[in-house]
Amino acid sequence: MKVAFLTNRTAHVNLPILSRLSHLDGVDVAHVLLYDTVAEVSRSLRRTLVELGMQQSLLKLAKSFDYSLRMLGAKNARVRRMLSSKYCHEFAVASGIPCSVVGNLNCAKGRQLLSGMQVDLLITCVCKNILRKSVLDIPRLASINIHPSLLPAYRGPTPTFWALYNGESSVGVTVHKMTERIDEGEIIDQFAMPLDLSMSELEVDRLLFAEAADRMPHVFQVLTGQANSTPCFQSRSPTYFTYPNPRQRRELSKRCRAFRKASTL
Repeated sequence: MKVAFLTNRTAHVNLPILSRLSHLDGVDVAHVLLYDTVAEVSRSLRRTLVELGMQQSLLKLAKSFDYSLRMLGAKNARVRRMLSSKYCHEFAVASGIPCSVVGNLNCAKGRQLLSGMQVDLLITCVCKNILRKSVLDIPRLASINIHPSLLPAYRGPTPTFWALYNGESSVGVTVHKMTERIDEGEIIDQFAMPLDLSMSELEVDRLLFAEAADRMPHVFQVLTGQANSTPCFQSRSPTYFTYPNPRQRRELSKRCRAFRKASTL
């Protein structure tokens, strides 16, 4: 099956998924598409500050700078051998997978790029580019999304943050066919795991995507009719959360520190 993988340019927590796909029998990762979050931060610094606050914005800028330095180094074969891949972009370059940086896959140029690949499946994971039906219909089989929440609960861009903030007892990942509506569509696979409230958002996401990577063979079995889908939590009420504000981020950070301190007593 010929696959295109769409993610943010600086994405890294979902690297286990791309790595697993690249080693999966019968799956050809034909292209990695990278939504240009580096350019987005540069263009809309004020918006980033409003959405994330000063601390998170500085962390985002630092990540963009780190990414740029590593990609410059990756162009040198000797440096590339010394560095283990941290970003999906690095992994694609090191693995010889064609990759393209895109500003918006919905534009005519983006649609033409995807159409020319003649893929069976488009997989999105950790991507801010909201896709229109004209893009979702291009792959022969389907366009699917890997979302770190137990849909239909916690739709939106930062589900793990809100699960921690709201003190949930469990989190999970949902793989679903995409529609024009954000984080909606037929569920292909879904799993849950206990949530440790002392962990950071990043730590939880790493665990979730590592487990999701291990479930990729089952996802492809469902897509090809060799297994049944596993939607386990559709009885949950649909909820949508946008980006947390700086005060909420500080509050969660304080809570996590308190949980960690209590666990060491």
